[in-house]
Amino acid sequence: MTLAIDVHDVQFAYDQQTVLSIPAWQLATQQRCLLMGPSGSGKSTLLHLLSGMSTPQQGRIHVLGHDLTGMSARQRDRFRAQHLGFISQHLLLLPYLTVFDNLRISVSFGQQRASHSRQALRDRARHSLQQLQLDPLLLDRRADQLSVGQQQRVAIARAFIHQPALIIADEPTSALDDQARDAFLTLLHERLQESNATLLMVSHDARVRPWFDQCVPLTELNRAAGGTHAA
Repeated sequence: MTLAIDVHDVQFAYDQQTVLSIPAWQLATQQRCLLMGPSGSGKSTLLHLLSGMSTPQQGRIHVLGHDLTGMSARQRDRFRAQHLGFISQHLLLLPYLTVFDNLRISVSFGQQRASHSRQALRDRARHSLQQLQLDPLLLDRRADQLSVGQQQRVAIARAFIHQPALIIADEPTSALDDQARDAFLTLLHERLQESNATLLMVSHDARVRPWFDQCVPLTELNRAAGGTHAA
């Protein structure tokens, strides 16, 4: 079994208070995993560790076969840009940039700009929009001129455009009604099937469980859950 995530004896503390303590956890590649937990259970802290934005005081974290805990901060930044895709609750599109520029920035962070001409990037961006049933003409429209549904699709396109092996989604459906949530998850899973990427999604919404291969309650995974500083 090939692992996308392998966590061993991880401890993380804020101000000498342990907020994350995970003896062991593994996630196989191409799995769709829902990580559930209430506020204070350590969800955000764990995502920061898995993406290399933070490092634990103890233990090892392997993501896609790479030991993040053995990397420098610069190496972790490069790894994150090249191999991970992110979808957040607030989408985080840059409103004053066009759709194309929002997508182009994502590619540029992960790869050398010189290796991709502007036209090649436009072709890739156009294809990404078409995969999500968006008109390629939207490439030149500012992000703040899109509908909420269009912004959601562009956020998915941005997460996948550099062909990451692991998608991390942080509460992306928490502000959506039932119809919008189901439409979003349908599109997300279609892209996952096409790309064979692994998905780790964090949520407190039990209604999304049917969309996932497995559901992991973080309160069971994290022995330190419930600490006042966990997030």
